[in-house]
Amino acid sequence: MSTPGTRPRGGEPAREALLTAATTLFLRHGYAATGTDLVAATAAVSKQTLYNQFGDKESLFRAVAGAVTARAQGFAATLPEAFAAAAAPADVEEVLRGIARTYLRTVARPEVLAVRRLVVGEAARFPDVARGYHDAAVVGTLAALGAGLTDLATRGLLPVTDPAQAAEDLAYALLGPVLDRGLFRVEEPLPTPEALDARADRVVRAFLAARHG
Repeated sequence: MSTPGTRPRGGEPAREALLTAATTLFLRHGYAATGTDLVAATAAVSKQTLYNQFGDKESLFRAVAGAVTARAQGFAATLPEAFAAAAAPADVEEVLRGIARTYLRTVARPEVLAVRRLVVGEAARFPDVARGYHDAAVVGTLAALGAGLTDLATRGLLPVTDPAQAAEDLAYALLGPVLDRGLFRVEEPLPTPEALDARADRVVRAFLAARHG
């Protein structure tokens, strides 16, 4: 039992503590084997607080997945302004490098990859959660990238005949190997921020060379 001094008073601190505890426990034990008693105890809150915040375990699982989709949606929301910063063809590489670096750093985070593994592992139990995660974190981001590339093409800054396909090519070249390694080789550390930035720069150079080649 936790001591009174370690127990959050409720509200946002309790909610964050519960999300953190649930993510850790769902990953460690799986959804079915994780009880609400254990989640509440790990978060140092009462079980009633868990129910007040989330209602039940299923809603808590959905909130764990939703926290990561919100991060992806936040990144996608920054893209129109980021693409608009390119005022001339000479600006495009710098703008795309900045976008690619942020995108890679947003995705290649231990907590993001952990929740992705969790959602995939429970996809048969919660297909709507997996579908919603994919729609928000993957499809939505690709749509925002495609819209940005369309903007560059419309303004004559970058030759792009199929922005949707170009966005997919850029995203998967950027993220594919990093995601695969992060999802399956969980015992290995993720690339350093410097290595991620170098990868982003390299992918953008190849992407632009293909557009201008």
